[in-house]
Amino acid sequence: MSGKYGLFSSWTLISYLSGLALLIFITVFFSLAFDGSITVDRDRANLLYQLEKGAEYEEELRLERIRLAERMKSDVSDRLDQHHTITQISSLSEALELERRLLTTERDQLRREIQAIPQQLADHRSTYRREQRKTLLQQNFEELRLRSGRIFVGVTIKGFDETSMQIRHSGGITRIPMVDLSDEWKERIHWRADEVSGINSPRS
Repeated sequence: MSGKYGLFSSWTLISYLSGLALLIFITVFFSLAFDGSITVDRDRANLLYQLEKGAEYEEELRLERIRLAERMKSDVSDRLDQHHTITQISSLSEALELERRLLTTERDQLRREIQAIPQQLADHRSTYRREQRKTLLQQNFEELRLRSGRIFVGVTIKGFDETSMQIRHSGGITRIPMVDLSDEWKERIHWRADEVSGINSPRS
């Protein structure tokens, strides 16, 4: 009887110890497993945090690159605009300088032409006067009356010089200062008051 109870007690003790060992093992296992799970979760959280921070940093870098590119683009655009403006101003300045030179040349040419007009008119009058006087040469006129009242009959004009007219008439040859001619004859030979006046009186 005592052996039966002794065997039961031993078995009970062994079962108790075995259960205790199993409980300890389970406790340790779950403890380790839970601790490992916490560690894994912590590492995973740290990794996710680092990934998020890296993504945020990469996004910030991307945005900074975009902003830098925009600033560079704006700077380049401003420089191009400034260069274009400078080029336009330079071209306009060159065009204005060329136009000024052309206007100066045209003005000088016009001034020379204006200054030449009096001489051209004088030359034209002189040429016209000579041509008109040529038509009178060797023509016969019944008479030629001077301002003084003297009359020459049977007159032929022989020639002209700057101050007088030479005629052949019934009484011979006479050189008549143009200032002594009548207004009719002055007009006929295109004599002008600003021509040099003769100082000699009519001669027979």
